Amino acid sequence: MKAHSKRNDIQGLRAVAIFSVLLFHLKPKLFPNGFLGVDIFFVLSGYLMSWILSRESVISGSVIFNFYVRRFKRIVPLYALMLIILTLITPLIFIPTDIPHFETDLKWALPFAENMQNVLKKYDYWEQVIIFIVYIFMIFVFKGVQFSSPPSCVVSRSRDSILSNRSFYHDNPSKLFEIEYILKYLDSSRVWQFLVGTIFFELEVQSNEEVKESNDLEKLLEESEGEEKEDEESKVEKSNSFVIFSIPITLILVVISISPSLFGGVIDRQLVTFLTGVLLLIGSHSQNFLLANRVFVYIGDLSYLVYLSHWPVIILYKYHYDISDLAITDCIVCLLLSFSFSIALHHSFEQFFITSSTRIASIFVFMTYSIILILLWTNSLQHISEAASKLKIEVKANSSVIIPSEETIREAIAWNARENKIVYFNPYPGKLRDFEAETWTNFTQEPDLRGIWKGNGSAKVLLIGNSWGYRAYPVLLKLFNLRFDTFRLFTRSAAVILGYDKKPDYSAAYRIILEKYQPDITFIICSDSGGKMVSPVRVNLSHDEVMKNAQWSIDIIRNNSGLVVLDYQYMVPRLEEAPAYTIQKRLLKRNFNFTDLKRSYEGYEDIHKFEIMRSDALIGENLVKNKVERPFCEEKNVCYFYNQTNLHSYFGDLSHLSSEGLKLFEPGYSKIIEEFIKK
Repeated sequence: MKAHSKRNDIQGLRAVAIFSVLLFHLKPKLFPNGFLGVDIFFVLSGYLMSWILSRESVISGSVIFNFYVRRFKRIVPLYALMLIILTLITPLIFIPTDIPHFETDLKWALPFAENMQNVLKKYDYWEQVIIFIVYIFMIFVFKGVQFSSPPSCVVSRSRDSILSNRSFYHDNPSKLFEIEYILKYLDSSRVWQFLVGTIFFELEVQSNEEVKESNDLEKLLEESEGEEKEDEESKVEKSNSFVIFSIPITLILVVISISPSLFGGVIDRQLVTFLTGVLLLIGSHSQNFLLANRVFVYIGDLSYLVYLSHWPVIILYKYHYDISDLAITDCIVCLLLSFSFSIALHHSFEQFFITSSTRIASIFVFMTYSIILILLWTNSLQHISEAASKLKIEVKANSSVIIPSEETIREAIAWNARENKIVYFNPYPGKLRDFEAETWTNFTQEPDLRGIWKGNGSAKVLLIGNSWGYRAYPVLLKLFNLRFDTFRLFTRSAAVILGYDKKPDYSAAYRIILEKYQPDITFIICSDSGGKMVSPVRVNLSHDEVMKNAQWSIDIIRNNSGLVVLDYQYMVPRLEEAPAYTIQKRLLKRNFNFTDLKRSYEGYEDIHKFEIMRSDALIGENLVKNKVERPFCEEKNVCYFYNQTNLHSYFGDLSHLSSEGLKLFEPGYSKIIEEFIKK
């Protein structure tokens, strides 16, 4: 191979890597190993960095400066171009209420500080419910930087880096620089893949006997003019042996990268990393036609732009069409858009910036950043989004689609937007701090989820459970209408009453409350957050451990209460986004298709059949079972997640009821309360 000639096999490896990542993002369930394409990129980075540095006799300040100048021209102008394109397109697609999130992420993205936003705000980048374009786009920018960036950048900006790991950084800030913790997170930060690339380059140097200066990469790739040529037949035979050896390695690499986990996540990553290094080593002697064919080489040339563009394309496509899973036709459309966009930019902007001067690239970056900052400062993105929403409204209004009244739509948009943001309802009037319960139990966690109310009756009422119970207590207070002596709320988020003790400290505390308080009626309103009650029943119920624990818990509560009311699990929507947010977004876009916001009652029973079986089997003379799921499913056994009349969602988020949803429970609770008061 001649000096300065392009290593086509490296471009081919880039093509394999980018296709793996594309498949993973298009169909993550079908191609769960696609993320291994990022490992391939990191091995290439280590190899190429060693290649670049080996061409310098001395690593001086000017060498480092020139390196970063070249990286600036290669990376930053295209990054700035992508940001301004997103800045102009996103407001046309996003609803106005989502624009502030986009603007916040854009502000952090401009100085390449998006991951630091995650650290400072103490949330994990990958745990957000609503995913916005720049928020996710940033991580792929840094994966683009890693094509040829130094390891310090790789450590601090990779998806699973030490600094971006919430549990590590926030729970152990003093241990950030301890060796054992650094070693622990080396794997997730992908530093070792980078180092593998450098190791295989050094192996290449050692294996090439024709090198006269150890750090001159050009002389590694060509024969010296003054040296005698090898025997031609020997060279051909040696080349063929390399090709024959590399073809099965390439096929294995592709299979591992796009298939479900073959040997487990860690082993798959190690194999992909090692095989990539081997192919790089072989490629220095002979080109593999599978990797070096024109199509793969061209895709490798496009890989950086495809890396930058494909995720925004996928997210904007999903957002516009309001879908969570892409069908095959959707995947094809996203691929065509990503590659069309990348090809256009590759033959225009990318080639231009590579050959242009640093001054031109700097001016372009300055101008694009200035435009973005002006748009942010003038709140133009919000205005554009609002204007686009109005235009969509006019188009829909002129169509033949039958739509609700404009008054209903506007009220429903405002109502759902408000309910979607509610974490806890405002305290019901008359709430007092429960000092007595705190004295009994020494339990002081989450004080907002506990309290006591004084009434003018004689009954002692207790409500235990988790956040479901907290959401429901205003309904009970309203229906009791002060016809009690005391109403005690004692809940804790994520607690479990039946099945097992997920929060042992809370379980011990509420049992003390029962013993000390001796309520006349106890309400159990609790989600099965641990999933025990819905787990399959594999033995006779009399021998089922979950059933035994549930009955034991019920017996403790029954033995210390006059009446016990147990709520069954209600219907929970299994959607990508909260129904309140979904309805709000679709109404703003004048999309009135809500067919996915319902489920058959048979579907509910299929999901909860084991929980229903266990709950039905619970016994106790003073136990009342309240099947709260039925009000959702009154119309021909179809269960709706929203009010079809006023378009109010029954759920504020993906599991908690909104104030509209709680209204469905009022008739059932009212019947139980009235019968209790009469007795």
